[in-house]
Amino acid sequence: MGQLRCPIYSLENDPITAEIMRKVLKKNNIYFGVPDVITSLTASPESLEKDANAIHTENGVLYLEDHGDIPPYLKELTPNIHWIDSERMRCEWDAKLYLHNTPHCIAAFYGFLSGCTYVHEALANKEIALILEGVVDEVLQTLKILTNYDHTFMEEYAKKEIRRFSNPLLFDPVLRVAREPVRKLQPEGRLLGILRMAISAGVMPINLTKGIVAALRYLEPRDRDFEVIKTLDSIEIREFLFAHFKVDKSSAESFLICKAYNEYHFQGKLHD
Repeated sequence: MGQLRCPIYSLENDPITAEIMRKVLKKNNIYFGVPDVITSLTASPESLEKDANAIHTENGVLYLEDHGDIPPYLKELTPNIHWIDSERMRCEWDAKLYLHNTPHCIAAFYGFLSGCTYVHEALANKEIALILEGVVDEVLQTLKILTNYDHTFMEEYAKKEIRRFSNPLLFDPVLRVAREPVRKLQPEGRLLGILRMAISAGVMPINLTKGIVAALRYLEPRDRDFEVIKTLDSIEIREFLFAHFKVDKSSAESFLICKAYNEYHFQGKLHD
């Protein structure tokens, strides 16, 4: 790959992947892209009956950075790709990370705790749908306060997200979206990262903290993070947050998460 003369794009779920590739391959023309799409790893029973390898996907949008080195003929050959500058890419990425990834995984965590197989089944639960709407609203308020992004763009992006998760045609498995909660709980990521941002913006993250607690109760034995999450049954929540995610024990986020954890709606059901 290092000998390729053409630009290379990383479509992984983190812009830092492009930076790592530049260092490893010693190439400067490696950029980041955002595929704004939900693709299930399975399909409806009817589709699977026709083809065991079937999957369901949205007809999504691909955003790629344009640094002025993309040949015109390539753009002509790829009319469905949105070529955007770095500033717009930051906006698209923050929207995807916080307005899409954050509520998406929270929906899956609640779906798991409710015994759902697919994310759209979780959104059919009015209580979960209300929490998700609250999460999106808190994230939207936070981004409006802390960034210079166009408010109309952010509002339109937020408006479509719950509708996407509720789509009964996707058959997006809860176990796919909720997988590896420890990774999703990393300090600068989609859960703890936006929680800190909300607190700094003066937004009360009631629903965000509930979603984080749901992540901490994702006790799926087949998940690679199961053994880590399971240790919460034997240590205090404040100690767990500090040990695994460096959350200061006296911080506002620690206080809010601990409070939500002790009041958790699904707690009783988990011990049945």
